[in-house]
Formats: sequence, structure tokens, C-alpha cells
Amino acid sequence: MNLRTAPSTSSIVVDIAILGERYPIVGENENGEWLLVESGSGVVWIHFASVVIANPDEVGRVGESPNKDFVNSVNQQVAFAQATVGVRGALNIRNGAATRFAIIGRVPPTGRVFVQGRNVYGTWVLVNYSGTVGWVSSLYLAFPPDYRLDLVPIVH
Repeated sequence: MNLRTAPSTSSIVVDIAILGERYPIVGENENGEWLLVESGSGVVWIHFASVVIANPDEVGRVGESPNKDFVNSVNQQVAFAQATVGVRGALNIRNGAATRFAIIGRVPPTGRVFVQGRNVYGTWVLVNYSGTVGWVSSLYLAFPPDYRLDLVPIVH
């Protein structure tokens, strides 16, 4: 399930919740359809229908005026989401821009990578995933609808 920056399916996805993971609940939105939870990505929103709540009586409403820590957390999540792209399944990281190059790492299906460059045609992208820098096929990256791969610097 997607973890988002705001209680809406049109907000930015900053992480993915995996079946069985547990998240402390901070609160819920006015209509109770979205829960604000703490995750490794900060404070994020998840749709109510996709979770099981252990102690539903302890969940409070999220106020109209967010505190400074919440605003900073959201800003960090947005910056992270804008600087990374998701992957479509497990992805090999290679030491060159072709399948003939050695695999130097793997990105899990729920991973996000920092884009650092591309080849001339945009078919291979230079990424950083948890400190491993290498090439991945752009076919397996989940770019946001407005992402401009043509603006990413060409790397040789």
C-alpha cells in the first residue's frame, strides 16, 4: 500500500507499506478515511481500508494547524520523493549501460533510486541506491507523470 504526503490518492507516494509491517498511528483526517502514521520515511498518510488497527479507540483527529515538526517531515518527504523514482519489480544495478555488464547490486521491488544521469537515448539511467551507484534499464523505472528524463544530464 502506498504511503503518501497527504490524505489523497493524488498526493506524492513517498514509500510503500509491506504486508505485516506495523506503524504507530498519529491520527486520522476529518472523515476517518486516511490515517497519519509514523514510518521510516517520516510521518505519512495511508488509506484506512488497507490497515488493521490494534487499538482504534486511541486514534485521534489530526488538527487543522500542523505543528512545525510535522511540516518539516512533510517537506522532507516531498524533497525525497521529487529526487527519486520508484522501480517496477526487483531491478539489477550494473556497472555499465547494457545487460552485458556485471551486476553490482539489486533494488528491491519497493525501492526508490536517486537518478544521477542517463545515456544519450535515455534507455539506461545512472542511479544511486543506498550507496551503490550503477546503471539500470529505464524500462523498469516508475517515473512520475511529469518527470522529464530529457533534462537529466547525459553521462558516458
